[in-house]
Amino acid sequence: MSSVHNRGRILRWQGEGPLPTIPYVNFASEMLKCFEDYEDKVALVDASSGKSYTYRQLQTKISQMKKSLVSAGVNQGDAVLMVCRNHIDTPAALLTILHIGAICVPVGTDLTIGELTHIVGVSKARWAVVTEGSVTKVTEAFSSYDSSSSSATLDSGSCIG
Repeated sequence: MSSVHNRGRILRWQGEGPLPTIPYVNFASEMLKCFEDYEDKVALVDASSGKSYTYRQLQTKISQMKKSLVSAGVNQGDAVLMVCRNHIDTPAALLTILHIGAICVPVGTDLTIGELTHIVGVSKARWAVVTEGSVTKVTEAFSSYDSSSSSATLDSGSCIG
C-alpha cells in the first residue's frame, strides 16, 4: 500500500511523554462487574413482546450461554459468526462471545449464502450463533469450508449448543 493510503489507518500518539500502558481488560468481564451495581434494575426490554431481563437475569443468561459455547468447543481467539435478527438475547450472545475472549463477527441476517460463505472464509470462523431464521443459510455457508464448524441457535430465549 502507498504511504498515502496508510495515513488514515495509522494513529500516532500526540500526547506528552510515552504512550500510557494499556492493561489487558476483557470488556465483557468489566461489563458484568458493572451489572452487579444494578442487579434488580431492568437491563433489556423486547419492544415487541414486552419480555424483559434484569441485570441479574442477563448475567445468568450470559453464564449459561458461556457454558454452552465453551462446552461445544469455542475458545479464546476463535472467530464466531453472529447472524442474529433483533432479538432480546442478541446482546447476551455478543457479551458471551466477548467474555470467552472469542472474536465476534457480526453480520446481517439478510446476506446471501454467497456473501456468508465469503465472510466465513475471510474471517476463518468455525462457529456461529444465529437466530432461527438463518440456520439453513449459515449451515450451507459453513459446508463450503469445514465440516467441524458448529452453530448455536438463539430462539425463544434459549441458547442451544
